[in-house]
Amino acid sequence: MLQAQAVITLEPGAGYLYSAKWSPIRPLVLGVTTEDGHLLIYDLKQSQVAPVQKLEASSKKAPVYTMQFNPNQRQLLATGDAAGYINIWQLSDELTSQGSNEVETLAGLVVYTSSETKEKDNDEEDDNSESDSL
Repeated sequence: MLQAQAVITLEPGAGYLYSAKWSPIRPLVLGVTTEDGHLLIYDLKQSQVAPVQKLEASSKKAPVYTMQFNPNQRQLLATGDAAGYINIWQLSDELTSQGSNEVETLAGLVVYTSSETKEKDNDEEDDNSESDSL
């Protein structure tokens, strides 16, 4: 069953987001494409707030509608924009070499964030019930 709330939320603040995909190699890496022509690469091992890479994926600042990690050549990633261009990007070794325990680290982030969200919701419910009784 799908949980009622997200376990992790990222807020790039870049307008519309058109694509978000997990790396097939690194469980803690995901890519996001934006309305303002950027490709954002997140590495949750380094930061759950800011992307580790922000690239201008469209020379014409056109929306980047799609992206795909190459499953056969792990250093390559493709983006496609509204101007009709496909760009191929080469990722650094840091983004394509899986560290030890990444799957466990991601599971820990999800469990930690999920329990933190539940505690926050319980606190809000307690605050609301106290307000209702006044």
